[in-house]
Amino acid sequence: MRIDILGTKYKVVETDDNNNIGEDTWGLVQHSDSTIQIRKSLGKQCKNLTLWHEIIHAIDYKLSLDFDEETTDRMAQAVAYVVNNNKI
Repeated sequence: MRIDILGTKYKVVETDDNNNIGEDTWGLVQHSDSTIQIRKSLGKQCKNLTLWHEIIHAIDYKLSLDFDEETTDRMAQAVAYVVNNNKI
C-alpha cells in the first residue's frame, strides 16, 4: 500500500525485522526512502493506531511542527478515533 502524505508517497510495509524497527517498537517512518514499517505481529487495532502514529510523524516532519512523542500519540489516537467512528 502507498499513502500520499503531503505530496510524498510513502510505501507501507509490514515487517518483523527487529534490526530495522527494534524489539519494542511497533512502527517506524523512514523519510529517506519514504517508507512506513508496521510490525506484522500486531493485532488489527494496534496496526491501525500504529499506522496513524507514523502518518502523524510524517506530517510533523513535512511541516516542521516538532511534535514530541506524547503529542504524536495523542494526535494519532484522536485522528484514528474520528476516522474509525465516522466511516471516513
